Amino acid sequence: MGKVVIIGAILTVVLMLIFTKIDPAISSNQNHTNSTSQVEKDYVTCTISGEVIRPGSYVLNSDSTLLDLISNAGGLTSNADELAFNSSIFLIDGMDYYIARKSKTPDTCEIETIDKVNINTASKEELMQVNGIGASIADAIIEYREQNGDFTYLEELKNVSGIGNATFEKIKDYIVIY
Repeated sequence: MGKVVIIGAILTVVLMLIFTKIDPAISSNQNHTNSTSQVEKDYVTCTISGEVIRPGSYVLNSDSTLLDLISNAGGLTSNADELAFNSSIFLIDGMDYYIARKSKTPDTCEIETIDKVNINTASKEELMQVNGIGASIADAIIEYREQNGDFTYLEELKNVSGIGNATFEKIKDYIVIY
């Protein structure tokens, strides 16, 4: 019985040596405390949709602008409304950006343009002309604008009290920031 215990102990030591050679992180004097390291985030992940050639999610450098994101998405379509976005804004990690269309029917010979309202300069009455913006939301947009300055991108409207995803989806093609 003693020989079996000695052989078992020798096999255990040999196996430990073999496993230590395979994975150096396993050792008999390993410190069992977890160590963490801080990783600096040099990238942002953003999604772009609407009037771009290749809508989707992209990973770019953290100092990238909306123009960089548009370039990675293959550029704008001929129906993109360039008054509806500011290409020089810096990207925000996790943000979804939408490039609005300028006409309702881009694939036909007869182009029906969309009447749009500038959310940075419109009065309450002008804002209420957009289907989906009532008196209370128009007041909230004006109040937000007075407290925070001009809107720099369309998606910023979601920060306004009363405008959620559903309302934004309804009005996004009928507003501009310039």
